[in-house]
Amino acid sequence: YKAYKDRMQRMYVVPRYDPVFVETDLKEYETQVLRMSVPNDDNDSYNDLQIDFSNKNHAFSLDNVSYITKDHGGST
Repeated sequence: YKAYKDRMQRMYVVPRYDPVFVETDLKEYETQVLRMSVPNDDNDSYNDLQIDFSNKNHAFSLDNVSYITKDHGGST
């Protein structure tokens, strides 16, 4: 057992640590370009905009909100 233990300890060698220095002037940053289509801000496109404010077409109503509490899922 002792010979096996000694052999296993010799198998694991920690590699030498070489510190890495990064010059702040040479840092590179990854950037992402977002391509969006935005309509022109003219009166014609503004008049084409139609928003429905009726209650029947909205899926979520704040009147029907319930919250789960710690007392075994009861709603308050």
